[in-house]
Amino acid sequence: MAAFNIRAHDANRKRLDDRIDVLVRDLTSGQIVANERDKKGTSTVKIDGLTPRRVYSVQLFPLRHRPVGAVQQAPHEPRPANVHLFCPVHPGRVIEVTFPSYGALLHELSDVLDRSVLEAGGPSAGVGSSKGQGLYDGLEPIPKAGLLNVFTKMSNTVTGGRAMWSFVTDVYRVRGDRIFANVTKDFRDHVKSAVSAGDFSPVSDKLHTPPPGFASAGSFKHERFPAGVLQLTFFSSVNDLKFKLDADIDDAGGLGHVFQVLRHWRTDSETSPYDIHQILTFHQLLDPGYQLVT
Repeated sequence: MAAFNIRAHDANRKRLDDRIDVLVRDLTSGQIVANERDKKGTSTVKIDGLTPRRVYSVQLFPLRHRPVGAVQQAPHEPRPANVHLFCPVHPGRVIEVTFPSYGALLHELSDVLDRSVLEAGGPSAGVGSSKGQGLYDGLEPIPKAGLLNVFTKMSNTVTGGRAMWSFVTDVYRVRGDRIFANVTKDFRDHVKSAVSAGDFSPVSDKLHTPPPGFASAGSFKHERFPAGVLQLTFFSSVNDLKFKLDADIDDAGGLGHVFQVLRHWRTDSETSPYDIHQILTFHQLLDPGYQLVT
């Protein structure tokens, strides 16, 4: 008979610190052949008695991470086949987020924050030795995570020898899924040149409403990765040459494709910055600088 050795991991590729249930189903007969419950995520769950070469569905259900699954063929030899499953954190199970202090931020971000003023209705500034620190400390966890995600992604997206973040002068609105910023005059032309080089692709900007006094000036996606996709949407002023930017990161179904999250446990609601954190960490090997505690 054949066997599986099932191992669970987190987005950092470490053994999963959680409790898990494991369900294995024969895809030919539809029969459940194993239902292991309340196992340590750091342990190896061995499933014996499988039919060699038969195809099985392996599903893993953690307590604090999203459930994932894979389709695996049983080996034709006695040695068990290793099945590695990677589980992203469930945003609803996050009890704390450990953020870097303002003093620990890269100067590329802190310099922009020092020049920034959030629009009316934004979060109240915290107490800090600089305007940037007050802005940063005043952000709630969701927008602060979104800011660090976008900064990390734009800083690591380089075309024509320049990182996308280097064109940002200041930010005026921060949300969990995007930031709104004032940018240098040459940024849009730089991205349009990157389109010719194949680094960006033009996309529809119909879902992006221009600010008062500005008009739509094009939207572009950086599609090097199938998930965690950076989209840059530009708005140009009507009377003089100024540009504003809406920068967001789309998971593009990344939870399903990158982590193989089970279909019924995915959501179509607003993208959580914690999901983006997991995609950047696992799929793109980027460190947004903060840690999720479940």
